Amino acid sequence: MAAAKEALERANGGGCLFPSYGRRRESDAASTVLMKHLRKVSRDPKHVIHSLRHNMKDWLVLAEVPALEQNLILGHTLGGVGDKVYGGEVAKLRATTRAMRRAHKMKVPRG
Repeated sequence: MAAAKEALERANGGGCLFPSYGRRRESDAASTVLMKHLRKVSRDPKHVIHSLRHNMKDWLVLAEVPALEQNLILGHTLGGVGDKVYGGEVAKLRATTRAMRRAHKMKVPRG
């Protein structure tokens, strides 16, 4: 929580922690960078950034985490205006921290 708060402060109120990846189609660039790091620890072609997000989605669903927190954690676009405009950053950080703790405890069946 402290690290997330510090990161938000460093964003200078911009709301985007990594502005170079916050533009249209820049998510592909972020995945490319992350894949380079992943390949340093795994050569298994089944280990890809995309699959890590799918696994996290499974854990969040099994932990019965609401869609808003799922989207915040996974970096997906928020649905309605209320999701985008209302609610403070601290409340969102606390909610996503609780969600991550619940999801971390989940055992996902492999199939």
